[in-house]
Amino acid sequence: MGSLNAIGLQANASKNFAEKLANTKATLRLALKEHSHITQASSLGAEDVVITHLLESLKAESNHNADVFVLNTGKLHSETLA
Repeated sequence: MGSLNAIGLQANASKNFAEKLANTKATLRLALKEHSHITQASSLGAEDVVITHLLESLKAESNHNADVFVLNTGKLHSETLA
């Protein structure tokens, strides 16, 4: 029953992960190409952290600017807000 824990169930990429990743990177590259500066709103959720990571890696390969601001969802820890 060890493989039925949360990690065993959720830690596998979807069958079309590579395609999804390529499409997401292409969309972000297009946004960076078409706009001199883009900004991501983040609530620090798992999806947001992935997008932030991808933006940072794509910024490194181009001369474009992308910033991130954090939405105060009312659920953030005081340490995060500080």
